[in-house]
Formats: sequence, structure tokens, C-alpha cells
Amino acid sequence: MLHLTVALPSGRSANLALPESATVEDLKVLANQSFGRCHLRLITSEDQVLTDLAASLRDAGLKDKDILTAVVPQ
Repeated sequence: MLHLTVALPSGRSANLALPESATVEDLKVLANQSFGRCHLRLITSEDQVLTDLAASLRDAGLKDKDILTAVVPQ
């Protein structure tokens, strides 16, 4: 299980737990539901935008307790 924190620039955040087999798409869906928004762009602490929706969280370079930023694309 990976425990990730997703934060909006406003400071609002959500702590999410996903199985290691989860994909970037699974994370995006859960983040969108948590914030009541759609089409959030997720950015890692290394400034990598998560764009490969089919990639596993591990393949995307995410580790337990990572913090991501969620922004609404303009």
C-alpha cells in the first residue's frame, strides 16, 4: 500500500492510500473525487507531471509517503 498526499496550491490536501499495483489513472480518479474536481494535473516533488495514465505508481517513480501537487490546467 502506498500512502500519498496530494495538495492543491491553496493548501488543501488529501491523504490517499492505494495498492502498489494501482495506476496513475487510479490516483488521478481518487484525487479528482477527493477534491470534487475533474482533470487535475498531478506533479511530483521532482516536478514531473504524471501523464502516462497506464503506468503503475511505482513505474511513475512514486514512493510511500510522497507528496504531489494537484493543479487545474488552464
